[in-house]
Amino acid sequence: MARRGCKVSARKIDPIVPAWDQLQAAHKAHSRAYDERDEAEAKARKAGFEPKLPVVCIRGYDCLSVAEAKRRAQGLPKEKAKDAVEAMRAALADQQRRRRKAGLAPYDAAIRRTNGEWRAAMRAMADKRATTTLGVILKLKVVETEVQDGPTGFGEAILASAISDLGRIGRREKP
Repeated sequence: MARRGCKVSARKIDPIVPAWDQLQAAHKAHSRAYDERDEAEAKARKAGFEPKLPVVCIRGYDCLSVAEAKRRAQGLPKEKAKDAVEAMRAALADQQRRRRKAGLAPYDAAIRRTNGEWRAAMRAMADKRATTTLGVILKLKVVETEVQDGPTGFGEAILASAISDLGRIGRREKP
């Protein structure tokens, strides 16, 4: 992707470009994994599987994770809090067992794997330094997507990194 009149590609100059490519590939793989899991769940439903979320009500709040159950159980008598957290663990274990029995475990594993890849790619966008304005623009595109689609937990770090990169590039390119 060399520009007219340039002998060196921008892809070779800025380390953000390969990070951007990695992020795009991770996003595509993650989306594909979700689509495949959705198809598998639809087939499992036709065969009688009921994909219900493991929910435990603690102090009037529906909890969907052990961490949430622990948070909501704070302030309860020690034994009641322990029982509430154990009920959440049991509900999650039951869900995993039912999903394994329905043949969905490989799809769930693919989601976890691709989520890890996506998160690593997002961290790379924040951690790597852009050396050109192209790299900064790619970082800002990630932030723009977060603004449109909702928070990912990485937007602020990527934005701070882009601002730092702009300052560094600006000092280097003084008139």
